[in-house]
Amino acid sequence: MNQKFSLLSERHYYVDISPRITSREKKLLLYVFETYKKYRKNPVKLSSEKIPAILNEEKKDLNIFLEKLSKKRVTYCLKNLYGFSSLFASVINVSESLSFYLSHEITESFNFGTKFYNYDFKSFFLFNEKSSPLFFLEILKRKKVTENEIIISISDLKNILMIENAYDRFYDFERYILKKIFYDVNLFSRFNFSYEKIKKDGRISGLKILFDDFESIQENPDINHLISLAKDHTENYKKLLELVSSALKIKDTETVKKEIIFSIESYTQNFDRFLEKVFNGKIDIYEDLNIVNYYEKEYSNFYTFQSDVIKELKNHTENRSLLEYLSLSYELYSFFYGKQSSYTKLIHNIILKILKIDSVFIVKFIYKI
Repeated sequence: MNQKFSLLSERHYYVDISPRITSREKKLLLYVFETYKKYRKNPVKLSSEKIPAILNEEKKDLNIFLEKLSKKRVTYCLKNLYGFSSLFASVINVSESLSFYLSHEITESFNFGTKFYNYDFKSFFLFNEKSSPLFFLEILKRKKVTENEIIISISDLKNILMIENAYDRFYDFERYILKKIFYDVNLFSRFNFSYEKIKKDGRISGLKILFDDFESIQENPDINHLISLAKDHTENYKKLLELVSSALKIKDTETVKKEIIFSIESYTQNFDRFLEKVFNGKIDIYEDLNIVNYYEKEYSNFYTFQSDVIKELKNHTENRSLLEYLSLSYELYSFFYGKQSSYTKLIHNIILKILKIDSVFIVKFIYKI
């Protein structure tokens, strides 16, 4: 086992491959992984004519090359998940067409929400720097779902990288280790890492490591659906991803959906700034009259509105508080033909009363979602 590559087993987190993957083997792995990611078909099929071009390898040596690659053995421990595997379950050559059957662990690392996806398992076999796997796994082990940064001391980081007695000057540590690791993990993993230096008593004592995981955000089915609602209105797709992702950490999906729809109907200039204000509570969705204006366009008289509401209420009998609205309709009828003749004010009052009973229902009813 190559100790420079593997993590120490007593830490309960390690990924090891033996023999170590060569740079040419990584070129092929990267091509195979990207092809699988694009088409999601296992096996990945490649012409035997194409592989030598990828590797700058003589065709006559191809079988030897593939045999060596298929013999690589993977050992891993991800907290309570321990196993042995290989990169490929098998590699089959039929009539000059090669079929690469990816292992279960590799295919699972493309599937959102799995343990192997969370640790971006496939990336460990692509890194070029010897310290990258150590750094990458430690950061993923420490990161929390609700946060996108961690604080780590320089001494702890050196210990993780097993270079605790080297690079006394931070300048050297940054130049020869840190910058190379960050370039490596940003290039081959789905994460985007950056760092800020922390000073104490005039010396750099630690790092604030920040990371984004936009691929994961876009793989999330809830986020995908919410983004699809707003994508035609945003001026900054990355900003929209950040806003929706952050909102989902503190609100349920239905509430975020309601606020996105409200923002789409209500903004006049910059959608992203308006949505951010709604998410932060700076714009009160329940008091804004733009939602009332939609009602005015949709209904020309009270009877049509009343009929549609009652039809929808029948589909929500599990929420018995909504039945309060059935008795409310008589009050509204006399209100409409009695003291109040302003249709806008009438609809506004209707909305406010229903919102107190069930805010999610009213948004679903208005926008037919």
